Amino acid sequence: MISDRPPFSPTTTLGIAPDYIHLWLLDSDQITETELSSHIGVLDANERAKAERIKYNKKTYLASRILMRKALAHYVKKPPQDIEFSRTETGKPFLINQLKPVYFNLSHSKNFVVLAVCNHAKAGVDIEGVRQRKFLDIAELYFHPREFSQLTACTESARGNLFFRLWTLKEALFKATGSGIANNLDKADFNFRDDKIIAEFSENLGLVASDWQFFQYQITAGFLCALAVNSAQNIIPKWFDGGYFF
Repeated sequence: MISDRPPFSPTTTLGIAPDYIHLWLLDSDQITETELSSHIGVLDANERAKAERIKYNKKTYLASRILMRKALAHYVKKPPQDIEFSRTETGKPFLINQLKPVYFNLSHSKNFVVLAVCNHAKAGVDIEGVRQRKFLDIAELYFHPREFSQLTACTESARGNLFFRLWTLKEALFKATGSGIANNLDKADFNFRDDKIIAEFSENLGLVASDWQFFQYQITAGFLCALAVNSAQNIIPKWFDGGYFF
C-alpha cells in the first residue's frame, strides 16, 4: 500500500533494533546557506570537488552528502569526516573499516533527500518527484508487460502517479541489490492487491520474492518514496528528521 509519511520519531538512540530500518528525510529548502556552510568541512576533497562541478541543485547534493556522513557517524560512533567509503564493482557504495556491517542507501530529488540505514539487511530507497513523462512509451519499452497493461488500463489522470509508483519500486530494488536498473527494469513485475505491494521476479535475477519487503510513501502531494529491504522477517520503517544534523 502507499502510506503518508509517518510523523518523525524522536532521535534518542544510536542503535537500530533487528526489526527496524531507519529513514532520514531532509528538505534542503529548510537548510540555510549559513547552516550548510558550517558543515561542509565534514566532506572530503572529492565530494567538495564534485560539488564545484554541479550547475543545478548543488545545495541538495551538498545537503545529501552532509546528511549521509553525519547520520552514519551517528551509528558507527566516528567523526563524520573519518567515515570512509568504497564502491562495489557495480558502483554501490559501502563503508570500509567497520567491524560490523552498516547497510545504507541514499536518494534525492529536487529539494528532498532520503537516507535509509539498517544493520541487518541490504536496502534500497528511491524518491522521485511526479512529473510529466511519456509514460506509455517508456513502459512499453522497459517495463514488464503486465505493468504496461496496468498503465494502459488506468485513467490518464492516474497514470503519472502509477508510473512513478512502479518506477520508484524498481529503483529501490535494484539499488538494494547493487545491480542497477540497466537492462533489468522488465525483470521485476510489481502490482498492488488488497493494499499490498506484490513483486514477481524473472528467474535470471536470482531473487526470491519472499525474501523481500517493499514499502511506499507519499512524502508530499508531488513526491513518492519507495523502500526495498532484503529481509524475510517483518521490518518496521522508522522515520527521522534529517534536519537534526544541521
